[in-house]
Amino acid sequence: MFLMKISLHNLRSNKTMTLPYLIASSIFTSFLFILLNLYLDTSIRTMHNSSTLKNILMLGVILLTFLAFVFMIYASSYLTKLRAKELSLYSVLGMNKKQISVLLIDEELIFYLLSIFWGLIFGAIFSRFLFLILQRMVGLSEKIKYSFSTPALGITSVVIGAIYLIIIAISVHRVYGLNIKELSQTQKKSENSGKIPWLFGSISFFTLMAGYVIAVITKNPATSVSRFEVASLLVILGIFGTFMTSDIVILNMLKKNSKIYYNSANFFTIATILHRLKRSSVALATICLLCTATLVTVTTLSCFYVGKNSLIQQWFPRQVMVTSNSKNKSSVLAGLKKAAAKDDIKLTNFSSLDMSQSIYGSLKGNFFNIDDSINAHYQMSLVSLNSFEKSEKKKFHLKPKQVLIFIPDQKYKFNSIKIHDRVYSVKKSIQKLEFAPVNDNSIVPNIYIISGNTADEFNMLKMTPVFKNVSGFDLNGSSSQKDRYIKSVESSTPAVKIASQDTMQKVVNSLFGGLLFIGLILSFVFIFITAFTMYYKQISEGFEDKSDFNVLHKLGMNIKEIRKTINKQVIITAFSPLIFAIINQIFAFPIILKILKLLSLTNDRLFIVTGIVTSVAFLIFYTLICLSTTHNYFVLIEGNIDKSLLGEN
Repeated sequence: MFLMKISLHNLRSNKTMTLPYLIASSIFTSFLFILLNLYLDTSIRTMHNSSTLKNILMLGVILLTFLAFVFMIYASSYLTKLRAKELSLYSVLGMNKKQISVLLIDEELIFYLLSIFWGLIFGAIFSRFLFLILQRMVGLSEKIKYSFSTPALGITSVVIGAIYLIIIAISVHRVYGLNIKELSQTQKKSENSGKIPWLFGSISFFTLMAGYVIAVITKNPATSVSRFEVASLLVILGIFGTFMTSDIVILNMLKKNSKIYYNSANFFTIATILHRLKRSSVALATICLLCTATLVTVTTLSCFYVGKNSLIQQWFPRQVMVTSNSKNKSSVLAGLKKAAAKDDIKLTNFSSLDMSQSIYGSLKGNFFNIDDSINAHYQMSLVSLNSFEKSEKKKFHLKPKQVLIFIPDQKYKFNSIKIHDRVYSVKKSIQKLEFAPVNDNSIVPNIYIISGNTADEFNMLKMTPVFKNVSGFDLNGSSSQKDRYIKSVESSTPAVKIASQDTMQKVVNSLFGGLLFIGLILSFVFIFITAFTMYYKQISEGFEDKSDFNVLHKLGMNIKEIRKTINKQVIITAFSPLIFAIINQIFAFPIILKILKLLSLTNDRLFIVTGIVTSVAFLIFYTLICLSTTHNYFVLIEGNIDKSLLGEN
């Protein structure tokens, strides 16, 4: 009981450090409960393609649990480090390691109980609100109502409890592994800038540049995902190495320039900035990567969500798309019209094209190089001239070795195209098709070649083309009639591939809406982890710097000069991670654009605008975080300086 009283007193007296830790733990508990409550919500299972949304929610639970585990262990170790003198005092007063361990265990148990209490309360309050947001994002029916999941309470308590048990085990191990009395020795070791780590710094810089180069030069959408992973790993390694070595390089460069370094206006500022960079390079690199993750996640997922309608329109130029053998397309259409008559539905805006199997390759100038590997940039399909003329309601007279060509969102600039070893004259480059179905909804961009010569078609494919018919039409009727008709034709014609725009809309809403929902939650978590990392960094530096600034005051610096010095070092050290994060995002743009093209999202302008808006919004949040954490730093510094100083101008 005595040790418990000491634990409660410690938490109250150290609230500057312990309160943010409790808030962070409560926030993790709240969001974990919210995601588990949504995952276990039985009403969501009734929605179309519910498995996709539930898989996304479970992914969010796993990622959030991992982030909670990493951050809470980091924060706990930081607290122990900041309270080293306090723990050493207990040892001097006669407490043994077992008693100190029990003291720390009691504190962590108090943290756990409070975080569960407040976290579950706020989770229960906000879970309904976030359910409504998710409902709108994924297009859930208004008939699906929010439900409270009691098992989610137990699972959340167990997961957070497991994290605290690991924290307790680490804390006890740390206490038994250290000589506590040595912590009372507070003298500082002299700091030596050492030799410039040119080798390590150069490797880190070139690793960072290699990541940027891979992101910029990647041209093939099919390989962009794997290359993005490689580029991300190189950037992460390069960022850490660059932040860890750049300060020493800058220090030696500035020392060589006596006009800059020994200027009275710059000396103290440069010295304190470089001292801070040396101590917190890893923390700054971590903040940079958290900022980058937030910017890239929000920008990419927002672009997915905003551009999903154009994606649906590209894949489904009509409300219903039908793929069948070109030889029996008349009987298929007759059956569809017959089913429509039963449901009192009218088929309108009918279009049809006969398309061949695809061959894959790369278009270099006017040469289409056949390549069936994953490196293919395009898929080329032949379109029957007869069906093309009927679809476009135009007549084209093509000679042997003469073709029409259509590439969506691209103008073909050449008068000929070479396929295999033969050259074909391009009579016309079609700029726009009224009906342009994507072959098999492939992620590889299409090239449509229209030819009316059987021999040419055989030579292009190096095989006899097998034409399939891709038809599309709109439905005229009520929503219930359309739903009933689509369900009936999808189930009654197994030999024919029938897909509806409405069904795909639900799938895409579930996928992109769910991803954006999880992405926004994780981005919020990234932001507040960034805030708490900066907060603890400022607090720890405040404790270490307060004696230094007190000495500077005794040497003649007034409060105005001290504040000016602090403001300069905060601007440079706090905003350098954000600058690198924005640079990372800019270099990530090209490869992310290729990934978007994998899903037929070709609106580059949308992605750029989304990125700019996200960056500006994040800059505002980041500035507010810096102002808040800097205020706490000022309080610590000024609290250690003579009170008479506060009256200075």
